[in-house]
Amino acid sequence: AVEVDEPALDDPARLGQQFRARHDALYGFATDEPWELVTLRVTLTAPRRARPDMVASRPATDDDCASRVSSCWFDADGARETRRHARTGLEPGTRVFGPAIVEDLWSTVVLPPGAALEVDGSGHLHIDVGESA
Repeated sequence: AVEVDEPALDDPARLGQQFRARHDALYGFATDEPWELVTLRVTLTAPRRARPDMVASRPATDDDCASRVSSCWFDADGARETRRHARTGLEPGTRVFGPAIVEDLWSTVVLPPGAALEVDGSGHLHIDVGESA
């Protein structure tokens, strides 16, 4: 594996030149053989900012944010009624007990039976898979 810092991803010819130059610097030679981009690593740094939409006047309860119930399988014992929650409806202090599903535009969090979730003041979901309802 040869890592290329700041690769020219929008220009394959330039990326090939960068790869060959890096290979030559590391190993003392580079050939004109075909190359392949295998892994892309991205590092992102963003400032943390307060989210006024995450401030709750009171902790929500499990019943406040349940939007619907589905039948879901977690094991061979059969389907279980499972609450589905919109993540945007989970305010800080909210606790949700599994089985449950929390959904937003980017992710789906599955809480199996016996697991619990709590929303912190920043909107992060803290999950304990060993807790029972």
